[in-house]
Amino acid sequence: MESKRLELCSKSMFVVPNHLTEQWASEFLRLYPSAKILVTTKKDFEKNNRRRVCSPPATGGSVAVFF
Repeated sequence: MESKRLELCSKSMFVVPNHLTEQWASEFLRLYPSAKILVTTKKDFEKNNRRRVCSPPATGGSVAVFF
């Protein structure tokens, strides 16, 4: 978020182990309450959900978190 604030990057991606995704997301939002983040699960990468999950990071300014 500091890199984004300083305009050093426009989109960030964090890779987090499966068992830490929810904890990481809650801590991140606690530190940066106005941040737009996308946290995925295995169910999000099923064929029916893939387009819905992958398009916001490509078009918007959200931070993506993948397991």
